[in-house]
Amino acid sequence: MAGLRLRAVGGFAGAFHRSENRMKGFWQDRPTLVTGGTGLVGGAVLRRLLRERADVVCLVRDWVPES
Repeated sequence: MAGLRLRAVGGFAGAFHRSENRMKGFWQDRPTLVTGGTGLVGGAVLRRLLRERADVVCLVRDWVPES
């Protein structure tokens, strides 16, 4: 990987930053199904995909107490 310049960010944040730069545009217009989009993790994933301009379909369960 000669010539690759990375910002000095350590740990998980550094790995995330590097992969984020490589994936620029990857999700744009890509059909994506998200399940659990109303939950904590699913909501964060959903927001990120929408920010990356993915074509998102979110599957949520209708909240009926009898189900």
